[in-house]
Amino acid sequence: MYIDAHAHFDKYDSQLPQAIKEIEQHEIFTISVSMDPEGYAKSKAIDKQTKWILSTFGVHPWNAPTFHSQLEALQPLIDASPMIGEIGLDYHFIPEPENHALQRDVFLHFVKQGICQKKILNIHSKGAEADVDRILGELGGVGQLSIGTRERSSNCTLWPKRACISRLAWRSSSALRSKRSPNQSHRLCY
Repeated sequence: MYIDAHAHFDKYDSQLPQAIKEIEQHEIFTISVSMDPEGYAKSKAIDKQTKWILSTFGVHPWNAPTFHSQLEALQPLIDASPMIGEIGLDYHFIPEPENHALQRDVFLHFVKQGICQKKILNIHSKGAEADVDRILGELGGVGQLSIGTRERSSNCTLWPKRACISRLAWRSSSALRSKRSPNQSHRLCY
């Protein structure tokens, strides 16, 4: 079995039936991250079609300005999600410094909720790797799933396909088992 730790099934539209067919055929357990509440609702409807998709809720850094003032209203979605993602910081595609503070506030809220609820975090980090590492370190050494090079993320070891897995993900792997049978093992790196 393989695990795809980062997909956006809410964006598949006409390719969705073929994508579901392929993940079922190849037994690819797929974590479908969301970027906002609408994407999460759409993804949850899709994951009811197959045991191979697990939908997660997050607010992507690109959407932080929209949802910054709505964090309390989003709490039921955070609580209901088996993992948290996609969250993070993006200073590359969103270069305006006034948006960086909003991103950090939203990211910090989701990371704290992830720690309190012992959930895996799926993190987007583009041009903001140092801030992501600093924030996670300040909150008790929380690990991260990171896509990138060793130079960009100081706290991960390179794996095949350049995906890295952290202590938090290993400790919290019971979130994956809740969707699958309890006697199957799960790995996020292969």
